[in-house]
Amino acid sequence: MQPDRCQSSSWRILSSNRLALPLLCAVVLAGLLLCQSGDQQQQWHRQDVAACRPLPGLAGQLCSSYHSAVGEAKFTAAVHWRQLSSESYECSGVTVECLQQDMHSNSTGTSCRPMKDGDICGDEQRLRCRQGFCGGRPEYVPPADPTFMPGASGGFAPVSSVARRHQQRSQGWLSKIYSQVSSILALSSAVEPGDAYSAVPHRSLQAVTAGFNSAWPTAYGIVKFTDSGCRVPETFVATSHEWTRLTDYAGDNVNVWAEFFKMLSPSPVLRLGGASQDRMTTVPSVATWQAMAQLKKAANARFIIGLPLFQKNAIEMSKQMIADAKKYLGNAVIGFELGNEPEFWPKGLGGYDADGKWKPGFGPYSQWFDKVAKSLSPCGTSGFLSGPGWGNVNTQDPNWLKIIIGNAMSCGYFWESNTHYYPYIDNTTVTADQLLAQPLQDFGVERFQAYVKIANDGHELPLRVSEANSLYGGGRANLSDTMAGTLWISDALFAFANAGARAFHLHWGYGGVPFDGGAPNVGVQTNFDYNVSSWARDCSWKALFRLLWYLSTQSRLLGN
Repeated sequence: MQPDRCQSSSWRILSSNRLALPLLCAVVLAGLLLCQSGDQQQQWHRQDVAACRPLPGLAGQLCSSYHSAVGEAKFTAAVHWRQLSSESYECSGVTVECLQQDMHSNSTGTSCRPMKDGDICGDEQRLRCRQGFCGGRPEYVPPADPTFMPGASGGFAPVSSVARRHQQRSQGWLSKIYSQVSSILALSSAVEPGDAYSAVPHRSLQAVTAGFNSAWPTAYGIVKFTDSGCRVPETFVATSHEWTRLTDYAGDNVNVWAEFFKMLSPSPVLRLGGASQDRMTTVPSVATWQAMAQLKKAANARFIIGLPLFQKNAIEMSKQMIADAKKYLGNAVIGFELGNEPEFWPKGLGGYDADGKWKPGFGPYSQWFDKVAKSLSPCGTSGFLSGPGWGNVNTQDPNWLKIIIGNAMSCGYFWESNTHYYPYIDNTTVTADQLLAQPLQDFGVERFQAYVKIANDGHELPLRVSEANSLYGGGRANLSDTMAGTLWISDALFAFANAGARAFHLHWGYGGVPFDGGAPNVGVQTNFDYNVSSWARDCSWKALFRLLWYLSTQSRLLGN
């Protein structure tokens, strides 16, 4: 019996080429792997739905948000979950290892597996997971919020007041500090007696754009000049930007923005970093570096480059970014900032040990920071790094900064140190009077001065406020976008200059992102639609003029 002609012909072709059969096998194997990968993703998705379904209210929404986020957005979703429902997050099974795997994936779902009832949980490993919560289901769980929708950044629209009050009660930072601030402001609704405090810092999500508020009263003030003390550097008033927003200021818009930046200083300093700094899984694009090169040329701008520290491959990524910065910006780079607000990372402070395993706590963090820093700026060379970029001066033990600076100066990789500053208040309940209360400012300045003393003690190391604003999380509509916000900034600039700050960077954050409506921090948020091809749109020009007036006024007040 003759074999089928096509079958015989195919066999002769395969037999005549020794590479054909292995190639065919490889194609078949790849197909099987792809099918298996697809089946795995579907299985993960089914498991994710099952894991989130039992969680009630806001906890279930946060769980679903993490599972539906893609790529780098997983980082933000994890941060929000940890901040708003730490009890359910502790039993989510989200580890640094599986989180980073998720961040490098282009699919929904997660490789993280939720913990089982009875599993040990919590920072001190003394509790057990019960019904999806560490220590058991709390007496109060915020209900589901219909306005609490996933955003393109992996975060959410502003949460309801109910959820925020729960966040304040169950997830404050240090009870001693919180009670001090509450006493200053008499915010009885912010902290209630007997509440337990965990080690999860309080941050709000982005607010919405606000219009004109005619209800604000007219304010009058008198400025009296006396003998001056030390001279304020001409670059004291500076700005801070997210990596993902740099291209907004280039291209057809570069000349407009150059005029603005030159109002701040003949050689303005822009810090690049923020939340986008540690969530990045790839180095900034060529377009981003080209945008910075345009600003360098048009505005004589200089830059502080934020380097990632959270990623396991932080050394490799940072070395590439340093090389790119030198290639595109040359001597316009004045320094590199290592890491951003590590206490707000998805698993809090921590670092990788010699085996590449994540270990929680300040000790592992300081060791990881030191290891990465020495790899980038070896001992004995001219230091160009700064850190640690704490999220706030109000909540960190000054002794921690002393350890970071001590390690840095023994090797010589620091050229300055830095921290961030936001008033330690509840964004959702604070009033204009409370925001402008002198004791509130004194509270932050006193702690900043403790940092200055550590940096100067035997080191003479400058201390920069590399990110700041009147209200965190983008501000609050009808407060930070009013004269109250402007007055706060004006007062803060003088106070921190007098306290010894090298510079004060006003954070622009994600201002102008259409899906969030932009943030209302007065003067430092553009609120423009980044898809428009012309600056002729009224809202863009109005926002820009307000921005120019605001910051140039602050710069002139400081004598620049």
